[in-house]
Amino acid sequence: MTREPKKPSRLGLEIEAAVERDPRFERHQPNRLYQCTFRTVAGRRVFAFERVTLDAIRFWLPVTEVVKKAVAAEGIVVPEISISYPDRNDPDRYGRLSNLLGVPELRNRPLLPVPVTSAGQALRVLSALR
Repeated sequence: MTREPKKPSRLGLEIEAAVERDPRFERHQPNRLYQCTFRTVAGRRVFAFERVTLDAIRFWLPVTEVVKKAVAAEGIVVPEISISYPDRNDPDRYGRLSNLLGVPELRNRPLLPVPVTSAGQALRVLSALR
């Protein structure tokens, strides 16, 4: 039995539209099934976010002190930095959102997995990217 792919959630589509409209950002790659990838226009900082979850959309952001402060200012708790790691039961498995494998700038980098709950919150956090 084949599982149907998940469709983007309303929240995911709202956040995608807000990021796309914001002149500070531009699309970095075409959308993948569960992920959007953008970059800052000024600094060319690449970031990605998931589009299918209902309650919070997870952003994958570079680990910098400025980004950490912006996340904390929003009251968002990120328990740990995400690193790519193999699954101990399957060494060929990536260990985090597999769509990140298709983004060379993010694939093997430590990232902050930041859950946001609104388009406004997403844009405030993203303002830390330079």
